[in-house]
Amino acid sequence: MKKLELQIGEKYNYWTIISLSDFVSKKGERYYKCQCKCGTIRDVKAYHLNSGGSKSCGCFVKETMSKIKRIDIEGQKFGKLTPIKRVHHNNSKHLNHWLCKCDCGNEVISSTGALRRGKHLSCGCIRKGDENHNWKGGRITTKFGYVKKHAPKHPNNIIGYVLEHRLVMEDIIGRYLEPNEEVHHKNGIRDDNSKENLELWVKSQPPGQRVDDMVNFCYNFLKKYKPEILK
Repeated sequence: MKKLELQIGEKYNYWTIISLSDFVSKKGERYYKCQCKCGTIRDVKAYHLNSGGSKSCGCFVKETMSKIKRIDIEGQKFGKLTPIKRVHHNNSKHLNHWLCKCDCGNEVISSTGALRRGKHLSCGCIRKGDENHNWKGGRITTKFGYVKKHAPKHPNNIIGYVLEHRLVMEDIIGRYLEPNEEVHHKNGIRDDNSKENLELWVKSQPPGQRVDDMVNFCYNFLKKYKPEILK
């Protein structure tokens, strides 16, 4: 490959060549040590200088973006969001994001493009409950055949849903299930969550212990699950 020869002192956009770089790529491509007009010094491939593939250390893009006439959408309505003011986002120096107020009271940051294209219409609340276009009455079936029910106020909900058989069992025993408790379907049909078809299982059992420790465990176990036996 013929090496591209450039001259010291030549300017290429924001770059000024100050010397030949010691760095050479595996393909033998030549690099030059260049200084950007902002003062940044960097090794730049000769081909990128000559072709315009590298115009600066990043200053060129920033200046170009700063000259673009920005669309003012402050106060406009996009779904449930109302842009309040321009903000920087993810360490970006471009003010192309907005701090938005959602109708539910939450605040969220979104880009001008996402708002205008309708890709961002709320803080996330619009996707919840019966306002979702995919709403199916609050009951969905997982790929494993279990039924989930919409229960956003449940302390153990996952994205607003809880397995229905656990909710039914909690209603039977009058408390929330603990992590070591499972609900078994007697007939093996995972979407049959009738009370008669469900039974409570405990996953963890105690390892070998001293007799006194085991007696204490059994007492507490009966007190929790069969208190009438202790009477």
